[in-house]
Amino acid sequence: MINLLKMDFYRMLHTRAAWIILFVTMMFAGFSMSMGKSDSATTYDNSNKVELSEESIQMSFGIYVNTPQSVDGTQPALLEYWKNA
Repeated sequence: MINLLKMDFYRMLHTRAAWIILFVTMMFAGFSMSMGKSDSATTYDNSNKVELSEESIQMSFGIYVNTPQSVDGTQPALLEYWKNA
């Protein structure tokens, strides 16, 4: 069993595809780190310029549902379906 694992690791380390995948992964990691570093620098620069007070921050959470109205607009159309059922 150990020989099978050794064989698989040897084959994995000596194939061209494994090295290409490793290189591409390292490139993506480097790009991600550079973007994160520039983003944190930008955020730090902008944090000194913006001053927010608790009074100016308004957040509302919830779900907005637009129900279709009946022809005359007095009640939701769904109530008309329940009355007729």
